[in-house]
Amino acid sequence: NLRFSEVDTVSFAARLALDDTALPGVDRHLRTVSQMQFTEDVTDVALDGVLANDQFLGDLTIGHTVGDQLEHVQLTVGQLSEERLHIRLLEDRFQKQHDLTAEEEKFLEQQAEKYDIFTRLTGERRYAYIFKELLLRVNKLPPSLLMGAAAIESNWGTNRPANEGNSLYRELLWYSNEPGLIPEDETEDYSYKYKIFPSLLASMRSYTHKINSGVNYEQLRFLRAEIENRDKPVTGKALANAMIFDTNLRNFAGLLEYTMTFYELTNFDEATLGDIDWLDAKIPDAEK
Repeated sequence: NLRFSEVDTVSFAARLALDDTALPGVDRHLRTVSQMQFTEDVTDVALDGVLANDQFLGDLTIGHTVGDQLEHVQLTVGQLSEERLHIRLLEDRFQKQHDLTAEEEKFLEQQAEKYDIFTRLTGERRYAYIFKELLLRVNKLPPSLLMGAAAIESNWGTNRPANEGNSLYRELLWYSNEPGLIPEDETEDYSYKYKIFPSLLASMRSYTHKINSGVNYEQLRFLRAEIENRDKPVTGKALANAMIFDTNLRNFAGLLEYTMTFYELTNFDEATLGDIDWLDAKIPDAEK
């Protein structure tokens, strides 16, 4: 009877609150478990249901990988949601006041650089453009997509980049002096290396950032926004076809959709994090 450790939402919230990458200006009251709305009981039901799949019962490696990656997904998406909340609150204040403080302007420019947003506009038009682009990019991704892509690229966490470099998605370094894994018996082209990460969580965060900022994923970001505008759930299967430029693997989009369906990873898309409307988070009247 397979059982995996439960996802501790209180522990997650505490770690997020203590994360040294926390955003400036976001008070602790926005980090409470109730506002995060992580549903532990529903998550356990989804995890038990997925692990009942015959494929997991026959392969402990796959089962352990799913259990481990679920917490990485929660931490990654939780950080993104908090970052998005801060941007939306700042945009709301900008729309009312039509101005930003020096600190707010600095934060906005840093976010624009982080997410590869460029414009020659100035003044209010510049701020409006950056806010629009940031809200397209700084957004959560479905757990099934992150887990399915990691399963394919890392062979369920068993290949060399995953074992030696904590690289779940085989991200590459081209013509770089940064430390990396030299490909072995794969190609005679040594112009690239596999990127090395300090942890699997760092690898997932890097991959998520690549999707949210890279030019190859613009179609995915527009599709995600369109689905949300229609008040529909953003699932991994809904975005799979927009992943055609993600890798040089043939028919990666089809393989990704198959993996999410076959291993029932889509169960986590709603059960893991719930449907949170961060703009409607309860904020003290003094801050409105």
